[in-house]
Amino acid sequence: MLHRLAAASLLVAAAAVALHALLRWPALLSELVFLHRFSWVFPPCDLSRPARPALAGFPSLSRWLRLHPGLPSTTSVRIPGPSAELGAWHTTPDAACAPAMRSERWVLLLHGNGESRCWGKTATKVELLTSAPICAHVVSIDYRGYGDSDGTPTPHGLALDVSRAWTWMRRQARRRGLAAHFPKLNTHPA
Repeated sequence: MLHRLAAASLLVAAAAVALHALLRWPALLSELVFLHRFSWVFPPCDLSRPARPALAGFPSLSRWLRLHPGLPSTTSVRIPGPSAELGAWHTTPDAACAPAMRSERWVLLLHGNGESRCWGKTATKVELLTSAPICAHVVSIDYRGYGDSDGTPTPHGLALDVSRAWTWMRRQARRRGLAAHFPKLNTHPA
C-alpha cells in the first residue's frame, strides 16, 4: 500500500512539473498542440514532386514510413498570402472519369496534427476522391508551419489558411461543386 501511495505521489509531482513547464514556455505548448515540426521531419518526402514524393532510392523505407508512391495527375502549387505562403497539391480527376463529371466537383482536403499532404493515408484519400464515382478535383494543403508552408501555426493562422485555400479553390472552380473534407476533430478551422 505504501508503494502505491509513493508511486501516486511521484506521478502527481511529475504532472505538476510538466504543467508548470507548459505554462512557463508557451512555445513548448504550441509544439505539443500542433506537432508541426514532426510533420516536416517525419516522413521525409519531396513535396515539390507529388508524382513521386517518396524517398528516392529507399523503397523499403518509404513503405515502412507509409509514404504514398505518388499521385501522377497532381501538380504542386503555392497559394500566396499576406503572412505566409501555403504549399498545396492540386489533383485532377482520374482519366477514367467521364468528361462531363471531370470539372464539376472540387474538394479541399485538410490533414490533422503531425501530418502532411504526402502521408500515405492522405494521398489514398486523394486517390479515392479523384476516381469514379466521385471524380473530383482535390486541393490538399499544408497549414502554415507544416510541410513546405511558411510560418508558424496558431489557431487564428490555421483558420486564415483554410479561408485562403478555400478562396483560391473557389476561383479555380468558378464556384461550382465545392466541398471540404476534414477527417479529424483537430482540423477545426474548417
